[in-house]
This record gives sequence, C-alpha cells and structure tokens, in this order.
Amino acid sequence: GVTVEGIVVDSAGKPVAGARVSCSGQEPPWSSSAYSGEDGQFVVEGALPTVDMHLWASYGTFRDSPRLGIAVGENGLDGLRVVLEPGQSGGIAGRFNLDLLQAKEAVRIKAMRVGASLPQPAHTSEVNEAGEFHITDLPPGEYELRIKTYSESHIDCAVGTYTVHPGETVEVGEIACERDTSATLRGKVVNEQGQPLPRAYVYIPAIMGARARTDAQGMFTLSCPGDRASRVMAGHADYGTVEAGVMQTEESARMPRARSEMDMVEERPVNVIQASESLTIVLPPRGQVSGRVIDAVTSKPITTYSIIQALEFGDTWDAAVKVSDAQGKFHLDRVDPVRAHLEVTAPGYVRGEHSLEVQPGEHVTGVEIPLTPRAILSGRVMDRQGKPVVHAQLYPNYPKYRNADTPLGTDEAGRFLIEHFPPSTAVVYAWAPGYGVGFSPAVFNADMTITLGPPTAVEGRITAGGEEVEQLVVNLQNEEQGFYERWEFEGPDFSIPMLPAFPLEARFEATDPDMNPRKAVISIELVEGQTTRLDFDFPPVDAVLRVTVLTASEMDSHTIDITVTTDYGETQGFGSSGRGPTTITHSFLPGEAELRATAGNKEQTFNIVLSPASEQAVEVDLR
Repeated sequence: GVTVEGIVVDSAGKPVAGARVSCSGQEPPWSSSAYSGEDGQFVVEGALPTVDMHLWASYGTFRDSPRLGIAVGENGLDGLRVVLEPGQSGGIAGRFNLDLLQAKEAVRIKAMRVGASLPQPAHTSEVNEAGEFHITDLPPGEYELRIKTYSESHIDCAVGTYTVHPGETVEVGEIACERDTSATLRGKVVNEQGQPLPRAYVYIPAIMGARARTDAQGMFTLSCPGDRASRVMAGHADYGTVEAGVMQTEESARMPRARSEMDMVEERPVNVIQASESLTIVLPPRGQVSGRVIDAVTSKPITTYSIIQALEFGDTWDAAVKVSDAQGKFHLDRVDPVRAHLEVTAPGYVRGEHSLEVQPGEHVTGVEIPLTPRAILSGRVMDRQGKPVVHAQLYPNYPKYRNADTPLGTDEAGRFLIEHFPPSTAVVYAWAPGYGVGFSPAVFNADMTITLGPPTAVEGRITAGGEEVEQLVVNLQNEEQGFYERWEFEGPDFSIPMLPAFPLEARFEATDPDMNPRKAVISIELVEGQTTRLDFDFPPVDAVLRVTVLTASEMDSHTIDITVTTDYGETQGFGSSGRGPTTITHSFLPGEAELRATAGNKEQTFNIVLSPASEQAVEVDLR
C-alpha cells in the first residue's frame, strides 16, 4: 500500500484537529481512514494505487466534505487540502424543576446522539438558578436527553428522544425523569466498643458524589440510585475501611443480581442490605506495617520511593507516602485491617506490589518488598539504504498500540533511548509514515537496530459457497513475535495495511448467507513491500448424515454427539437425545466426523469422512 497525505482546514483556513479522513477504492476494493493531528495534517496508510479513489472528511458540527474523486499513483499522493464547512447546527432548550433536588447542587443536561457509531463530542448544558438550560451547536439528528446530578440527589436518567433540525432550537418545556428510582439508606457507624464515630464517611465507590458523613451521634443518611445493586463502603480517618455490603431495593431485586459494580476480587460472601432497614456499621481499629524496599537483583535497599495503600476492594485510601531512607525502611501506621495491598514506585524500577494479612490493631514488621529494575532499550531505526529514519515511533510487543498510546520516537539521527518499556517486552516494533513496520527482538542495556522496509499489507475476499459473507472478523497473530491484531469488516472484502513481514496465522470469523457462523484458520506468508492477496471460500454445509439408533425397548434413553473438523480448522457440533429407536438426519460441513452414541452403559464411536454434496447413513446398535 501507499500513503495519502494532506491537511484538513475550516472555511477560514485554520487547521482542524481530530477530523476523520476516509478513503476508499473500487478496483481492487479497499478502504482506510485516519485522524488529523493538532496541525490538521493527516496520513492515510494502506491506500492502493487506483484511478478512482474517493476521499472525504468529517468532524463534529462541521458538514461532511464533498467526496473527492482522485487518482492515486504507485508513489502515493500528498499535498491534499480538504475544507470542512460549518454545519447549520441546532439546539435543545427547556427547564428543570429544581424543587426535585434534595439540596442545592449542580445539575447537568446532556444530549447524546442516537445511533452514533463513532465517539461524538459531548453536548451539555448546566442548569441555571432559574432551572433553565440550552444545549447549542448540535448537528442535525436524533438525540437522547439525560439529567445528571453530581451530589446528594444522584439523578442520572433519560428524559426522552428529540429530533434536531438545521438552524432550529427544540423547546422541550419542563423535563423530569420517567420514574423516581432513588433509594435512601440510614444507619450509624460505631467502633468495636459500640461508641458512635462522628465524621465517619459512608459511600458507594461506583457513583461519584454518593457519600455521606456521620453526625455527632454517628448517624448517617445516604441517598443513591435504587435501580441497581450498590456496594456500600464505610471508613474513618482513625479506623479501618470496610465493605458494609451490597444494598438492594425492590426494583434492583427484580434485575439480574449484580453483587457490585466491580467484582475486582475473588468470589466471597457479601452482606445484602435492604434499603428499608437501619444499618449499623462497625469499623475496626487500624493496623501498622513496617519493612523495607529492596532491589530484586542486588538485594540492596532502595533509598527513595513512594508507597501507597490500596484496599482489598480496589479503592485507594491514603495519598502516596514518599520515603527517603538510607536503609530503605518504611513505617505505615494507618493500615486497613484484614488484607492490605501495598504498591511501591521508585525511579528506574518497575512498580512493585505486596499483599499481606493485618489483624485489627496488629503491627506487622519485617516486610520486604523487592522491586525489579527497569531495563533500557536503545539503538537506531534505519531504512534499507542505511539512512536514519527520523521521528519513527516505537512500541512494545505488537504495533496495535500505534493507534492508542503515545509512543516514543527517534531523533534527527534516528536514535532512541527508552527507559519505561516493561522488562517483559520480547519484541520492539517501529513504524514511520511511508515505511512498513519493522521489528527486532528486545535487547536490553545494549544498542539494537530496527530496519524499516516498504509497507507490507494483506487483502482478500471471503465467501461461503460462492456467496458474500457478512460481519467479517480477521484476527492476525504470531505468538513467537508477540503479535496480535483484530480487524472487523462489514462485508466480504478486507484490507489490512501496515503489517510486519513475517508469517501470520489468520483466523477468520464470518456469518454466511444462511446466518451460520463460520470460522477458518489459514497461514499467511507475507512478503516485504507487497500486498498479499488471500481469497477463501467456505464450503457449503451440504454433507448429509442420517443416523439410525436401535435400542432394546421403546423406553431406553440415548444420546448422540457428532463433531466435525475440517482441514482448515473449522468445527461443527451437533447433539441429540431421545427414547427408543430413532432416525436423525442433519446437514454438516464436509470433513472428518466423530459420532458417539450412548444408551445406559453401552457406547459406540464411529469415525466418518463426510464428502461435499454427499449423503451417508449410519446404523448404531445399542441393544
């Protein structure tokens, strides 16, 4: 493939960042897309030379640009200028009844585009003191309106769906939730001696702002959503933090049971709290932990680091404690009891973790936390002519991250120095516009060289019995090189650009015209600088097998299990059960079939080769 480069600007000539630029061609069929950078520049990779490429851009409230018909040569295309014109946006305005709130708090009204397949800019409006809101700059379309508060009332609900037309503001009048599902939990917080604990906090970790403080008598009132099960936690500055249980209401009980929103730990018994009951929460005294942090290789103390306590249930309690000690020693005097989890970070080391059991009021000493030194990756990225590649991007293990994390790049001499790649990195990948993906085994603490050649790609067409498949998924992997990428396509044609030139295992998943799920595993040999063509046709499910089961009596029960395996890795299973003599006829994939039949303590197994467009009969005698 080649690259198509250019810039996206608005009608005033200013660069537009984040615009999606899409390209497609017909002969051969392909498609690709990219997003413009902060300077409006874009680079679409994997384009194929064609005399009729269509290119267009879209972003936010702008109107989509006209589709440009462009010829793309063997060397690609650059210097394109795509102009986005302002869209004729609309709005939604209305009023929210502030009397519904339990206290004075911020209310936000949010409009969400219905049916949007890509992330859209957020469209929100704060409610003013009169309860009025006005959401502007909405591209024409259908929107769902939601009410959300961030403090005591905990309102988060849909209001309705509205259609926005160009240049118009939809007046929705006074809005309200379809139904009130809020719930209130009341109770008190005490210590193990039964004494009330003022200024303890009770909260729901999964809901922002769902928090209450106890009064002088240790009493609290917590408001929270009632349409789902909510995990309730409690804590105090001088006592341990505990999980009080999972609060359940009449409405949440009718839903599939969700013990909590996190399930971050192993299965464990939980206390089910009914919203109607008065709850007493007992907080245990805190414990203490002392120890030191050492180098995992040399066993020498690490003198400067930060240590933080994370609770068993995934909530962070204290801010990080910064330690500077010649012997690497630390002392934590406010550790939550039962199971503490400590995390340690230090310059030049991989983050370390340590879990331990701490009883209420116990002082655990002699804890050692080893940290693994970070390894350094350094070297150069060169092209096939031995010239340095400037601003090449580097990624650990596989290049799918090139669309996610911000990678490190090479300097003007093509050199790189990386200190924060994890030591588990097995392969380092590099990529730059106009080049293919290069790779090299990770060599730590010594120079390495990654060479970039021309772009390498794979394309093809997947059919079933000669007819087009739908919902095609292509998984490419090479376990030895730590490489894995997943691509999804709407139809039978696929085109995957920017691949490293090594053997890949392609796993295809598709739906055939008869809505049968189909799978295949095919090996691909990629050649650097070339686009490998891979066309595959799933054979029809047309091998008919007729199975007759003979039993001793009409009441004898039996089971039949049939598994077919094809030579391209696809499998098909079939099971049946019944009583008495039975004949079953079913269509299968052509391939090797294993048939197992059982009745009581009798069992028979058959291995059958099913040919395309054939019909076979098997008699199973279980008398």
